[in-house]
Amino acid sequence: MGGVEISWLRWFVYALVGVPAIIWLITSRNNVMRLLAVMCVIVFIQDLFVWRRYILSLGIGPSLILGYVAVMGLYFQKRRFASFGTSGLLWMFFIAAAFMSAIAGSLGTGLIFVNLNLLQVFYLEGLFFFLLGMMALDDDEEVRRYFFWFTLVVSFGVATLHLFQLATGWRPANVELAVAAGNLGQGRIDTPGSVFINPNWLGSFYAMTVPFTLVQVLRGGYTGWRRTALTIALVTMLISLLLTTARGGIIFTFLLSGLALMLSGFSIGRIFSAGFAIAILAVAVFLLAALLLPEFFDRITAQYQEEGLETNRFRTFAIFTQIALDNPLGLGLHPENLKPLKRIYGIKLASAHNMYIDMAVKMGLLGLAAFLALLGHILLRNLRALVLTRPDPERYRGFLYLFLYVSGFAAAGIVEPIYDAGTTLPHMLWLVAGVSYAATMRALAPVRRPAVGWQTAVDGRLEHG
Repeated sequence: MGGVEISWLRWFVYALVGVPAIIWLITSRNNVMRLLAVMCVIVFIQDLFVWRRYILSLGIGPSLILGYVAVMGLYFQKRRFASFGTSGLLWMFFIAAAFMSAIAGSLGTGLIFVNLNLLQVFYLEGLFFFLLGMMALDDDEEVRRYFFWFTLVVSFGVATLHLFQLATGWRPANVELAVAAGNLGQGRIDTPGSVFINPNWLGSFYAMTVPFTLVQVLRGGYTGWRRTALTIALVTMLISLLLTTARGGIIFTFLLSGLALMLSGFSIGRIFSAGFAIAILAVAVFLLAALLLPEFFDRITAQYQEEGLETNRFRTFAIFTQIALDNPLGLGLHPENLKPLKRIYGIKLASAHNMYIDMAVKMGLLGLAAFLALLGHILLRNLRALVLTRPDPERYRGFLYLFLYVSGFAAAGIVEPIYDAGTTLPHMLWLVAGVSYAATMRALAPVRRPAVGWQTAVDGRLEHG
């Protein structure tokens, strides 16, 4: 058949697993598990074990399929889609900027299909997962339950897989193929990064997840096996984080963890005590790494001896910022759009290693402004909800988890190009950002007060005779 080989076993497994999953996603009334299932596909399946199938520039993969089914199931259950509010206008500007960048980067370059595919994967799918997040959970209790199971399933699973990779050297087949083909872009591909391929991106994941997990353990109100399980997950995540040797991820994880403790009501003294305890854990982790993983320990020791705390990131930031200023309308979404300028500006990298500068280079200054407006709008609403719910500790914790998660992504992007370095982290961001936006819409909805008018006056006169 034209040399096309069909893996019937693979398609049989897809049908065996996929059909029941689709039926469950449509019919389930458990909102938390539905959302968690989609998140697990994004993190553990998409682009790790199953890649997309393409029709011209349209890429279709398991996360998009199951996400669509989940949205349809929620629509049939609620008989309506979520209202975007002000975020709808901001999304419109963000998508429009990405579309114009994709077109501009395709003119005369032959990159039309790849630019349109990037538009779909990182921008249109971001909007789609934001919609799913907005529709997914109905109340604040479901938000807290989701984060509990997210920690035990996703965060603990990612950390455990990372430690397993370090111990065995195992990597998924798709990662091995990408390494062999040289398709991973910049990054330390010789060092395992769990589901994120690059350990720096894994460090960014922990900047999003460790701070709220710390709050769950210390102030989450959990007891018994739940608190024990969260504690085990947190310790495993911290060990994995330290072994990524991702300096930016480690720094922002601990900075945001300190912020998390402050917002949870801990004193400065107790925060420093927690930092001291983590420092002791770090020493113990590296001693165990030297004993159990000598080759890995020698590699990271050599890396730190060679680089220390020095970095050329600031010089890179400056060069790419100049490129963005010289090209205020953007160059296009694909790294190849930057290629003609590499010799002019004397650069070898395809990224500034800064999400915001990269976005300005690719989408122009207006695209960066649209992204900052959208992300800032979500975070500011979350802050308002935190202030409003402070008297209610349970509701407050849910909004704190959401705020720390989105803030972790925003902070990690300062030192890593995490928006377009694989789909996992940006899709994780928008899914939970949608949850955050819907939760703040519930919390910030104006309280309806009895109308004061002629009918109230008439009722009062009748009551008093």
